[in-house]
Amino acid sequence: MRGVIAALLLVVAVLAWGLTSEVKKNSQLRGEVEQLTKKLTDKSRLEDLQLQEKCAEQAKKVFNEYKSAPLPNIYLKNPQPRELDTEYQSHYNAKLGKCFMEIKSTILDQQGGDASFNRFLADAYERRVYADYMWTSRKDKKYWEVPPTICKLIASSASEQICESEDEYKAFVATYIE
Repeated sequence: MRGVIAALLLVVAVLAWGLTSEVKKNSQLRGEVEQLTKKLTDKSRLEDLQLQEKCAEQAKKVFNEYKSAPLPNIYLKNPQPRELDTEYQSHYNAKLGKCFMEIKSTILDQQGGDASFNRFLADAYERRVYADYMWTSRKDKKYWEVPPTICKLIASSASEQICESEDEYKAFVATYIE
C-alpha cells in the first residue's frame, strides 16, 4: 500500500512539474505574442500616418489647382464674382483605402448681392466627386426658405441621390471623413 501511495505521489509530483513547466512556457509565448502584436500595431500606425501625410499633400495639391482655376459663374449674375473664403479638409479613410477631401467656398456676387455656399467631397487622387452641395441666397426669401441649388450624393458611379438639405449632405460626407 505504501508503494502505491509513493507511486501516486511520484506521479502527482511529475504532473505538477509538467503543469508548472507548461504554464511557464504558455506565459512566455503570450509575452512573445504581445510583443509581436505591438510591433505590428506600431508598423500599421506608421503606415497609416504615412498614408495620411501623402493624402494631405495630394489634397493640398488638388486644392491649389482648384484655387487657381477661374470661378464658375453658372449661378451668379456677375461675370466677376468675389470669392470670400475657400478652405479644404483632407482625410485618409483607412477602411476604404482612399484619400478624401472636402472643399468649401463662399462666393459673393458683387452686383446682385447674392451669396453662394459651395461644398463638395472628392477622392483626391481619382478626383471623383462623391457629394456636391450648393446653396445660393435669394433676396425675396429668408435663408431657411431657400432649398439647395445643388445637392447630390454619389455613393458609386451607378448611384446618384438627390438630397434636400445641408444636413443630409453633411451626414453623407461624415461616412467618408470620419
